[in-house]
Amino acid sequence: MPFNDSDADAPLPALLHAARGAYSRTIREHLAAVGIDDLPPHGAYIVGGLTLPVHAGRLFLELGLRESVAHRLMHALLERGFVQPGPGVPKFEVPDLELLEKGRIAAAAASTGVAAVNDELAAMLSAHELSAFRTGLLALIDIKERAEERRE
Repeated sequence: MPFNDSDADAPLPALLHAARGAYSRTIREHLAAVGIDDLPPHGAYIVGGLTLPVHAGRLFLELGLRESVAHRLMHALLERGFVQPGPGVPKFEVPDLELLEKGRIAAAAASTGVAAVNDELAAMLSAHELSAFRTGLLALIDIKERAEERRE
């Protein structure tokens, strides 16, 4: 369902659902521009995160995927030449991973895609609106985490 300014009263879940894919579509365009068409879903999150000083186990945990899905993702990244096992110790039942050249290219393309969407947002929203948007998203994350804690 397309939304526009007159839909300001649309339910937040509907707006969040409609906004899904803004980053992933742009990231896929940037990946295609560098000849990468086999990065699996959620792969950009992993290869991008590995450019930071973050253990792969933490990244997989943050994605919140079912164990079998996370396992398939990790093996796809290994088999397709994006990553290789790293020298560190496993964390959260995931081995340390390090980027290969293809993974570094994919991470750079993903970063460029994220920056492109961020630039569009900055052009569409005032600095105050963008700050409020981020604050709202952080509040939603807190709500989700509290709900998860209650379920445990």
